[in-house]
Amino acid sequence: MFGARQSTPVALFAPLRRLVAGAMARDLRALVVPGADVALAAGLDLAAAGLALAEGPRQANVLLVILPLPAAMLKAASVAYAQMPRPRAVLVLGEGEITPLPEADATGAASQEGLEKAVATLRRAFAEGAFATEVSDFDAPALQTRIEYTCPMHPEVVSDEPGNCPKCGMNLVEAGGDGGHEHHHAAAQYTCPMHPEVVSDEPGNCPKCGMNLVEAEGDGGHEHHHAAAQYTCPMHPEVVSDEPGNCPKCGMNLVEAGGDGGDGHHDHAHHQHHGQDGEDAQVGWLERIEPGFMSMIELTEGTPRSSDGLQMEWIDVPFGPLFPGLPGGLTLDLTLDGDTVAGVQVGSAVAEDWALPDGGLDPDTFVAALGVQMRLSPVSYRLLACRALQAAAGITPLPDEDMLHDGALARERLAERLLWLAQMGRQLGLPRIESRAAGLSRAIREAAPSEIDALRGPLSGLVESLRKTPFLARRLRGIGRLDDQGVWSGPGGAGSDAATRLTARLDGVMADLAELKRAGGISTPQTPDVTGVGGHGHATVETARGPAHLHLELSAGRIVSASLDTPSNRHLPLVETVTCQAELADALVAVASLDLSPWEVRA
Repeated sequence: MFGARQSTPVALFAPLRRLVAGAMARDLRALVVPGADVALAAGLDLAAAGLALAEGPRQANVLLVILPLPAAMLKAASVAYAQMPRPRAVLVLGEGEITPLPEADATGAASQEGLEKAVATLRRAFAEGAFATEVSDFDAPALQTRIEYTCPMHPEVVSDEPGNCPKCGMNLVEAGGDGGHEHHHAAAQYTCPMHPEVVSDEPGNCPKCGMNLVEAEGDGGHEHHHAAAQYTCPMHPEVVSDEPGNCPKCGMNLVEAGGDGGDGHHDHAHHQHHGQDGEDAQVGWLERIEPGFMSMIELTEGTPRSSDGLQMEWIDVPFGPLFPGLPGGLTLDLTLDGDTVAGVQVGSAVAEDWALPDGGLDPDTFVAALGVQMRLSPVSYRLLACRALQAAAGITPLPDEDMLHDGALARERLAERLLWLAQMGRQLGLPRIESRAAGLSRAIREAAPSEIDALRGPLSGLVESLRKTPFLARRLRGIGRLDDQGVWSGPGGAGSDAATRLTARLDGVMADLAELKRAGGISTPQTPDVTGVGGHGHATVETARGPAHLHLELSAGRIVSASLDTPSNRHLPLVETVTCQAELADALVAVASLDLSPWEVRA
């Protein structure tokens, strides 16, 4: 077992370890990659297979990977696996590549039967190998190769790339390293960027301002060759002088750019500083105010203003692509002003390029690939592709066959609306709603046409109970409001908020039930025969998130161009609208209410 916990080979402890390993084998908590929504869409019942759903990597001992997945999602999964406590295991369902993850401890088909067999194998692996005398380490490549850069003045500023500090403009330096240079120090000394007269033989904090001391770039073994020394201000690096002196903007001592003046010694007793009042002083302007005091004007200079007019230090916080309550694969990078969202960048870790290869694709491959890519709604997009092919070839579908396809589409829409309700229940901390909606979503996807009638009662009961739950209306009212947003084409219409979008989806559940009854059956769409045909075709299908459009061109029976327009791709820019100036908890609920599918986003 790759993720075993190391133990000492003491026979006395062996019975205790076997007892603990047996308990661990019965308590399996899974972090699902790419997300619990994909597991539900695949018809997987984790609880029935003996797996509890973990909230994050720290609470999980099983990484459940549902393939296939793009490289970006596997990279995120490897980071999550590295954060899981030992003993830990990788369980893989489906076929595909899992690098950079380690070899799977158990595998199975992407079905309930495959899951249950793999979990049984996993229990044996935990019982037999949870503890080992020799264990293998795993470090995610993303964690191994990452170099972080930080600001000497603002250590909370961290970047993956070199550049300048957004707060003070200083050059970012490699965090915890020296940027690859070889330095030979006779004895390292540390100084304060704000108070260079403070010198210490050990790292620590400045006694005047509390900042971290940084290694002084003196002559302790370095060889510096300066053609001409230049001096700059630590607070205003744009100020450059050929001579030492004071910064004309803030009065601070100018320091040698890239060094400490060349000789490593500062005799501040003989430095003459000229303040704004023209009097000579032995200390800088900031120190004249109060020793160790940093002006708030200087501290907040260049920082953005909050909605109340105050200048604050904003922080960037990432959510996803494995954040509970949001669709698996969705990434949110929020800029927070306290607990208020000041900015957002949204993306997808599972988006793929939809460009066709040179020479095009045969229709069977195209239809299958589109169905596989759209993990949450494969039937909808298979039907969309088939109807576009029929339009390009001039094929008129048989009415009875078309009606059965509409039945399959309505069943999938119904299952997806219930899946959305389950996600909202999780986001709002309502496990009973989450459990009921998830169970009905899974049952609808697996139900034969003759079994759907038996589900009408539980479905209607869920809808009515949610309509009569006052807490939901109060909690969602006013959140994620869309005023005059013409791009919105999902349930609820323009001017809607999270509460009206909930009502629209409940209405959709009942409408899909009526559509299923009208269709009288279900038939999965099959690729039409367009051998040797050329032409253009367009089709539209009403998915659970709104209309999807496909335009394609056939040449000699092969698809040579295709243009796909999905509701999630259109709605992605609305994330900024519904989160701007919202409190963090409300912003996450607002994003969830949009019902975005990361699989529909173009790479």
